[in-house]
Amino acid sequence: MSGDEPQPTVSSPPASSSSPTPPERRYTLSERINIETRPIHSQLNRLIIVRLPLALPPYTDNPSRYVSGILHIAPIYKNFESLWERILITSNTPDGSDTNLTENCGDSRIHSILSHLRLPGLLRASRLRTDICVLTGISEDEVQEQLETVAQNEKLAAFIAHTKESVEANPHVLLAYAWVLYMALFSGGRYLRASLEEAGGFGTSFWTRDPSPVRPESVTGDRARRRSLSTDTIPMYRHSRRVTTCSDPIGALTPGLQFFHFLGDEDGEDLKSEFKERVNETSPLLTASESEDIIREAQIIFEFMVDMVGELDSVMETDCDDIDSVRLQKNTNQRDSIAIHKAHIQNRHACPSHSLEPSHLHPSTKTQVEHWTESVATTVFTMLSFSPLWRLTKDTKHKVHFAINNKDLKSSTAGTEGEREIDVNMESKTMLWAPFGVLLLLVIWYGFRFLTGVGVVTTG
Repeated sequence: MSGDEPQPTVSSPPASSSSPTPPERRYTLSERINIETRPIHSQLNRLIIVRLPLALPPYTDNPSRYVSGILHIAPIYKNFESLWERILITSNTPDGSDTNLTENCGDSRIHSILSHLRLPGLLRASRLRTDICVLTGISEDEVQEQLETVAQNEKLAAFIAHTKESVEANPHVLLAYAWVLYMALFSGGRYLRASLEEAGGFGTSFWTRDPSPVRPESVTGDRARRRSLSTDTIPMYRHSRRVTTCSDPIGALTPGLQFFHFLGDEDGEDLKSEFKERVNETSPLLTASESEDIIREAQIIFEFMVDMVGELDSVMETDCDDIDSVRLQKNTNQRDSIAIHKAHIQNRHACPSHSLEPSHLHPSTKTQVEHWTESVATTVFTMLSFSPLWRLTKDTKHKVHFAINNKDLKSSTAGTEGEREIDVNMESKTMLWAPFGVLLLLVIWYGFRFLTGVGVVTTG
């Protein structure tokens, strides 16, 4: 059979209409970014979480280490947000002051997407500069000089250079930067913010201390003194009265942590929902290759961020001993929590009556208890009021003492002729014990009703 002859086709039997094949799940662009970056994203989270305590008590006594950290983060946000702004401005300029950006973003479709995604409330670069200014007490010009110095560090410089090159070639990859760097503030960022605000139990007082020294190119703080610190020996430094020229739109919050906060009653949750919605709206406007560019760029961002952690370790001379110390403390806390939890469970099993504690009683049970107690008390007082012995004691105005011991009942009374004992005859004993016999029957009856009501004794 020659190759030119048509091959016979075998028709497959029609699919049964009773079991239609479910449609294949199509992930959105944002979902694909999260799926493709999950492994390296988890790696970055682990690196950050284990190092975060090193910037807080008891491992340091002032915010200098945290300031050094955000000095390396601020240039990343400043770089991509500036590029984003330049694209939107130059695309609207007839002559085009930036040739590379205008040539690659000449497509009005990309310009519309980037314009639609830019929410002013999400921008973070200015807030990072303000945080540095507030924590250090230096002017905004000095902050800018510090940022320019830090941006020359090897890994950070490479990251900034790559971002410029990538965005100039493919402006649509800005979506990757926006998604990765903004959405991080709403997931792990909330945990980081809570830990920073707590500051090892020192709260706001820790963030008002003078961070000294803060040098991007050197170690911050005295390592020997830092290693000797413990929760019992951290000195309480006098709060600094720093006067700065930085604007502080949300100054009522913890000073120096504006980066993690958003304006509005919802603390940015409305911005998060709005941004996600806009990403899902604009994603279908992208081509398949543009979507792949964005996913790949998101992976590169995480790779650079992992490298940045290593560079910060080098700048602040974070060694294995520091990391092991944090991990050991974390494991100890976890073991303590587990031990407490196990002890609590064992105590509950060792005391099966816990289910009958007042907090576990049915509301009607307490009413039955109160009713039973009141009924018995009323019966006792009624019987005593009408008891012949009570009337005898009241009428003769004798002070009667009776003691039940070895089945003997004696009554002693004081008269004018002296003290004498009176033996109570059998008739008096019968008259005395009769009310208590009736009382015993009533106690048994009300006790039976109570136990039946709470379900301890069942009838029928």
